[in-house]
Amino acid sequence: MITAIRRELAAFARSRQRLDLARLFGVPTSVKTQNARKVADAIEILASLGVPSPSVTDDIDGWLAPRTVNALRAHGIRTLHASGRTQKQVARRPAFGLPSLS
Repeated sequence: MITAIRRELAAFARSRQRLDLARLFGVPTSVKTQNARKVADAIEILASLGVPSPSVTDDIDGWLAPRTVNALRAHGIRTLHASGRTQKQVARRPAFGLPSLS
């Protein structure tokens, strides 16, 4: 049961873009007692974190589903900035020969 809780805490830390804290919850059993204070501090930090907001310089891996990431990377898109710019270019193209509204 403790292992399941640690996994959930690690997943929550990753969802908040805190890989440093997620690593604390995955330490081997032999080291867990030595890191007890660090783990308790990490839980306090996680409790105070809000939902992160993406930055245009962020890598797409942290924000999009793996299937979407693979498709975007196949087209050379690595950051949210590049994916947003591509999306805007597609959105400005008139559909079915109609004039653009922008």
